[in-house]
Amino acid sequence: PMFQASFFNGSIDLNGKQAQDNQGNVYNLKEYKWSNTHINFGVIPTYYFRFENSPIHPFGGLALKLHYYSMGDPDLEYEGGKEKIKDGGDSKFGFGMGFMGGAEFMVNDQVAIPLILQYDLIFPEYVCGVFLVTTGVTFYF
Repeated sequence: PMFQASFFNGSIDLNGKQAQDNQGNVYNLKEYKWSNTHINFGVIPTYYFRFENSPIHPFGGLALKLHYYSMGDPDLEYEGGKEKIKDGGDSKFGFGMGFMGGAEFMVNDQVAIPLILQYDLIFPEYVCGVFLVTTGVTFYF
């Protein structure tokens, strides 16, 4: 089984931009900020190519996964204040298929450091793709 979680923030600099509300008030904008969460869990049957006298083992696999993606309510900063934009966020669950490839470097007989390249196709209400580059530590018992 594989579990992956990613959390990231983004922002757009709006200095010099202006917005007007329904009452005719004009605001000098500063920044638009948001945060995203992507969590996935799945089973990945993987085939390893083990070469004699080589510490590097290439591998490939195909995953079936459950994905959860969430975008929090974004913040809009302007001169004199900050507003949380309600209902700006969104959350989705979906199933996906992940194509994976990479290689692991054997540190010793029981510990390896993998480099994984993976492309997931996610099927919630629509089809989307996520490209992942991950690493970590693998322990063999």
